[in-house]
Order: sequence, then structure tokens, then C-alpha cells
Amino acid sequence: MSVNTKVLSCFGHPVDWLTLLKMCIVKDADGNHYLNLFYDDCEDCDTLEAAVVCASHMTIEEIFKNIIVEDECGNPAIALTGNICDACD
Repeated sequence: MSVNTKVLSCFGHPVDWLTLLKMCIVKDADGNHYLNLFYDDCEDCDTLEAAVVCASHMTIEEIFKNIIVEDECGNPAIALTGNICDACD
């Protein structure tokens, strides 16, 4: 899973988070729309830490850009993880 640089640079200037979100919408052959998500199981919860702390100066745009990835089909997606591993029980 890598940051989807083709999405972040396709406009030649910084992309706002609403545009990024819009680009993560996919539609099927019947015209149904979906929010494209990329799920990655948490294998070791000890490797995860909060990306933003109270004193952080990161904007929502900066945070959102960090979770845009490319799925197996090459489409923009929002990266998700879950604490459903043995280490989290």
C-alpha cells in the first residue's frame, strides 16, 4: 500500500481534502456509487500510534492526504485498519 501520488499531483497544485474524498468514490457498471476503502488487518497493535496529538498543527487536509492509498485495482482509496488481531485481545 502506497500513497497515491497520481491523485495528489494530478492537478499540479495542492488538493483539498474534499476533492481527495471525491476522488475515492467509484461506481460500478450499473451506475451505483461507493466510497472506495482499502482495509488492512492490524497484525501487531504495538506498531500503531496516534498520528495526531493534541498539540499537532496538522490540518485535516494534511491528515487526509496521508490516508489516501492505491487499491489493488489502481484506484484511489481510503486506508483503514482494525484492531482485530490477537495482540489486541
